[in-house]
Amino acid sequence: MASFILRRLAQMFVTLVGISIISWVIITLAPGGPIGLTLDPKASPKVIEQMMKNYDLDKPIYQQYYLWLKSFSLVNFIPSKTEGR
Repeated sequence: MASFILRRLAQMFVTLVGISIISWVIITLAPGGPIGLTLDPKASPKVIEQMMKNYDLDKPIYQQYYLWLKSFSLVNFIPSKTEGR
């Protein structure tokens, strides 16, 4: 019984990691990226660059995924104003 539960927990973990990676890739590869979904299409390049920095999109891909997963796991979908974002 214990081996069954451990096997099911391992399967659940792999499934959740897979779903999170697929979700992150879909959000990241959306036309315009995550910033394009939130900003006006006529936004200046300076504003776009600032937003990319605010949302850590200027970091390497593996760091972006880690930060996204960390904020998602903390149910921090929308950064607060107290974080300076």
